Amino acid sequence: MKSRKRTEKQLAFAAAAVGSLLTANADLLVYEPFDYADGSTLTGQGGALGTTGTWTANETHNGDWYVHGEGISADIVVAPGPVLNHFDGIVDNLPTSGSYVGLPGPADVGRGPDEDFEIGRNMDASIALDPSVTATFQSGTTTWFSYLAVKAWDRNEETPNLVIGTDPAPAGSRGDNYGGIGNGFSGFGTGGGPTRNNRTRIYPMFYDAGQYSNVNGAIPGNAYNQAAFEVSAADSFVWQENDGDGNFGAPKIVIGKIQWDAEAGGEDIIAVVRFLEDETLEEAGFDALVAAQPNLSSANWADADKPDLDQGQLDTITFMGLKFFVDEIRIGTTFDDVVRGGVSPSIPAQLIIASDGVDLRFEWESQSGMLYNLRSETDPSNGEPKSWPIFERRGDIEATPPENTLTIPLPADASRYFVVQEFPKPPVVVFEDNFDGRNDLAPWTNSSPDGNPWELGVPTALLGPPTAFSAPNAVGTVLAGNYIASDALDTFVVSTLRSPAMDLSGIVSGTISYQRYVDMEDPQFDFATVNLLDATDDSLIEVLETDIGNGNLAWEGVSHDIPAAAIGKDVYIQIVFSSDNFDSFQTGLIIDDFKVEGVEP
Repeated sequence: MKSRKRTEKQLAFAAAAVGSLLTANADLLVYEPFDYADGSTLTGQGGALGTTGTWTANETHNGDWYVHGEGISADIVVAPGPVLNHFDGIVDNLPTSGSYVGLPGPADVGRGPDEDFEIGRNMDASIALDPSVTATFQSGTTTWFSYLAVKAWDRNEETPNLVIGTDPAPAGSRGDNYGGIGNGFSGFGTGGGPTRNNRTRIYPMFYDAGQYSNVNGAIPGNAYNQAAFEVSAADSFVWQENDGDGNFGAPKIVIGKIQWDAEAGGEDIIAVVRFLEDETLEEAGFDALVAAQPNLSSANWADADKPDLDQGQLDTITFMGLKFFVDEIRIGTTFDDVVRGGVSPSIPAQLIIASDGVDLRFEWESQSGMLYNLRSETDPSNGEPKSWPIFERRGDIEATPPENTLTIPLPADASRYFVVQEFPKPPVVVFEDNFDGRNDLAPWTNSSPDGNPWELGVPTALLGPPTAFSAPNAVGTVLAGNYIASDALDTFVVSTLRSPAMDLSGIVSGTISYQRYVDMEDPQFDFATVNLLDATDDSLIEVLETDIGNGNLAWEGVSHDIPAAAIGKDVYIQIVFSSDNFDSFQTGLIIDDFKVEGVEP
């Protein structure tokens, strides 16, 4: 953005920052994006902001943690089929950079690409904090921290327990043995045991001179199997395996807040919550989660159970657990630091305001796919700028990248403050169908020469959904009974449902979403696949989902990003259902509320 000399008249107006993620960092103390080479190991790497020395990492099957480049999936096989872990280091609601670390992928350790094997156990990694960071842990101050946690394998897993503590974890450690090994370790942690049944939960905990403690108090003898000290679901968060698209490897943003010596008796307060990538990362949301589950903050624990650690001794970051990926470690003094710091610009984008005595001219940097509101107030204390009134209907302004300009008559007010708010264009509906208001499938087409024809109507099967997702109608392989098996070994009954052609020429990106109910055998026997086809020649553009099977007997929402190769084309959605030669006594696959949305240029 070009600079401009301001006149005396201009100084009566506030040139505010564009209202998106363009706020300055208050004080980002630690930022570890794991900006190391893809395919390398973690031990010996270092140099991140707020750390000193290098990482020491252990994993008892393969010896070390592995680095995976951002945008690259490790492709760990997590279930028969195979189903792959699709996490690639990119998160919808969290700025990321560098790489991510954790378990190796099959190629890293010489295993086959479709091989499902025990890929990791007893993981630990530690690095020292710079003394300048520890020096900020002062009585009366607040420290925020965050990191990204992802389940890497689907058996014998344990959430990565991040401890800001006094010592590195012992080699081959995990969350259940950091405290009780005789070294007197202390620090604040984020769950993952103890006890045994808390391995996959996220919640505040601490170690004091080698003693485990959580909301239920100090665990006698640090007993791994002490059921009386298990943290309840109401006081913790559980791991999710799948993301919003149904892919294994759901990102979890774990955020903690430590208030040093904040209690009346001088005890510290730790609060820990978890956000998912479809949730807005705001401090108000953090507070709301704690309000809904009060024991997520130690302020609400019994007095005898509250932590009181010597924060001046906490000089190490340690991870412990089993079978996970981690990324984006941040420590700072504000909530915004630990959800945006280190990636967002440190200097706000400028809104330039110029006056010629008759008009005001606004200039700001703009981005394709965004809209802008001009908001204004005469008193800047009247709420946050994003809540100020839109000025004289100057809202939903289209972007004209790389820069937008706007000229308005000079207001009569003695002083007035302005802010330009940036937000994404709302999607347009390209196609949607809730399957109601008609008696047949058209405009969808069904091809089921051997049986299991797709049906439109009211679900009534005993083990199927009690109703459509949006009543009355849905579409399914069977709505009133069980799908049939083939009549020969190694053959399948195949039935295909195809959407009408959908024109994607008017959008630059978009999503395909629907509700589904799955009541099927394991996908190694019966399965369904969702394909995106070019409507001009029926060629495959992309397999959106494969090996759909099993199911939890509940409606679930599914969403897929429209691949770039489909933009500008006429396309079909094709859902293919296959059953083998064994009777299943199950309903199959039912869908409802199909929608395609896109963002216009």
